[in-house]
Amino acid sequence: MTTIFISSHILSEVDLIADTIGIIQQGKLLVELPMEEIHKRQAEYISLQVDNTARSAAILEKMGITDFQVLDREFIRIYGSDISGKVLSEALVKNGVGLESLGRRHDTLEDYFFQLTKGGK
Repeated sequence: MTTIFISSHILSEVDLIADTIGIIQQGKLLVELPMEEIHKRQAEYISLQVDNTARSAAILEKMGITDFQVLDREFIRIYGSDISGKVLSEALVKNGVGLESLGRRHDTLEDYFFQLTKGGK
């Protein structure tokens, strides 16, 4: 086994080359895990960018979608849903929501890093 210490802000590159990572903040090791374990924790979700999150949230609930998170004034993440993008976008637009973007995504190593170090979203 070979250990290489890399300090990098380009976490997408670290994700590609590392088998195990440690995240250090202010000289304290916060976590040391195999990348495989981190990948298991990375949630898949539908990302929505809308002009009205309150209206969008009400529409989602009316559609029976309850596992979602409003991140800020524009973005919503929907977890654990296999609803089609077409059905979702039609419902939002039909109910007066301006839809900027919709896509399926998954958390990255950078998202995990920010959750640990800044209590991120």
